[in-house]
Amino acid sequence: MNIMRRSLVWKLSLAFILIALVSVGLVVVLIRFTSTDRFTNYIIDQQRTIYQSELETYYQTHGSWDNIWAYWRELRVGLPGSPPEGFNGPISPNGPPSRDRRLIFGLADARGTVLVPVDPDFALGTTLSPAMLNNQTPIQVDGKRVGTLLSGNFQPRLTVPEMQFLDRMNQVLLAATASAILLAVLMGWLMARTLIRPIRTLTAAAENMANGRLEQKVTVQSQDELAQ
Repeated sequence: MNIMRRSLVWKLSLAFILIALVSVGLVVVLIRFTSTDRFTNYIIDQQRTIYQSELETYYQTHGSWDNIWAYWRELRVGLPGSPPEGFNGPISPNGPPSRDRRLIFGLADARGTVLVPVDPDFALGTTLSPAMLNNQTPIQVDGKRVGTLLSGNFQPRLTVPEMQFLDRMNQVLLAATASAILLAVLMGWLMARTLIRPIRTLTAAAENMANGRLEQKVTVQSQDELAQ
């Protein structure tokens, strides 16, 4: 009988642990395979905001896009977090091809003519359709659209510090996963013992009655189905 009790405890423990492990595993896989994409999207959004603000200031100051190429080169060099010239560090492991983050944006004027190319879809001198422009970031001055910031289909190439940051995030995730697994094992074992305790009490009372000791009293300590 004791062997059967221990078997039931282990079966319930394994059931709880398996459910917990599957849940934790799904969460870990989801975070692991989306963390890099989320991080690179954050970088793109950050760079886009900088470009948009700087270009609006440029147009407001000059009144046109004349000499934009010279300013564009200065803007690329001055971007925060940009890798140095010629940097060939780690690339993003997922998604579209990677590129130096200074080269993932272009510019079109108010008519949709590309002034700064970014990829074959946005070649220099090409006039873009309104539909293509609507999917890009507007450059506005005094409420008027004076140009469009174009985004190429590239992921920004990550710098070494950024890759190290992602590695640290993954290490934290692994540590949290290990802690969750240990907690799941402990909680599963405790829950199994809690559920099996009233069954053990009833089994002991039944054994005593089978041995002729008919006056048995079982103390009810819960309000669930087992207590009923």
